[in-house]
Amino acid sequence: MRWFSMLLFLLLLLPAFAFAGYAIESPDGKTVNLRSEPSLEAAVLTRLSDGTVIEVLATENEWSQVSFETYTGYIMNDYIVYHEDIVPYTMYILSPNSAPVNIRSHPGGKIVRQKPTGSEVTVLTPGEEWTTIEGPDGPESIRTEYLTPYPPELWEEDPDISYIVSPNSFPVNVREAPNGSIILRAPTGTKVEVIYEEGEWTQIVIYGKNGYVMSRYLSDIRPELIDRSYIAYVETPDGGSVRVRYGAGKGYDVVTRLEDGTEVIVIGSVQGWARIRCGDIDGYIDEEYLISGK
Repeated sequence: MRWFSMLLFLLLLLPAFAFAGYAIESPDGKTVNLRSEPSLEAAVLTRLSDGTVIEVLATENEWSQVSFETYTGYIMNDYIVYHEDIVPYTMYILSPNSAPVNIRSHPGGKIVRQKPTGSEVTVLTPGEEWTTIEGPDGPESIRTEYLTPYPPELWEEDPDISYIVSPNSFPVNVREAPNGSIILRAPTGTKVEVIYEEGEWTQIVIYGKNGYVMSRYLSDIRPELIDRSYIAYVETPDGGSVRVRYGAGKGYDVVTRLEDGTEVIVIGSVQGWARIRCGDIDGYIDEEYLISGK
């Protein structure tokens, strides 16, 4: 492997090229261990899937010190390849609450579509905050925080991980103590770390904060990897508009009104009421005023 070490050393001395770099090459096309030290006995920090782009920091003997996202560790040189053109490559959408993720025309621009968690995307240009991906009509943008190199089949459960669940899809109150003040409201499907469970209350860590949630609103069953949302259209008998409400029922206040023919994304159903999203609008519509676009 001396030739490979020398090659890496020489390449590290060269000026950086816009799309040149190093990537993982797994012998079985799956993953390679990133270790804390240059030894097969060292702890595994994380696993990098085949094709993952990495930064090589240093090379010595059979190992290279590499950087990936927040990790810095060691990988055997046998599993590192250099490409003159490292992009495009494949990544996967992973949202914290399994909801669809907005795809925009450009960073911070107009929402052109939504893609479910677990979807495969082709990365054209990676970025710290926004990543450019391949769209049906040209380049599009997605927040980098919603991308992972790991395919859904490699997503594993942690015994200390649970998910917020709500029978009506409403956000759930997270409190500073049992029956204490509300510190935030967590959307159904949000992943949390369980610290301690006692009776009706469970102590959790959510978004880096400690809090308490009623135990009945937690589940150790992961939400579906592929979201089952679908496109529908507003259809009124008189061609007018329909009310969008904050909750599933006529007793809830009106968020806005949507005109006949408006396209919406249906993300759930509660007793004859469809939970929909339309741009920045999130609310409920009587299902009799929707026609499926499936």
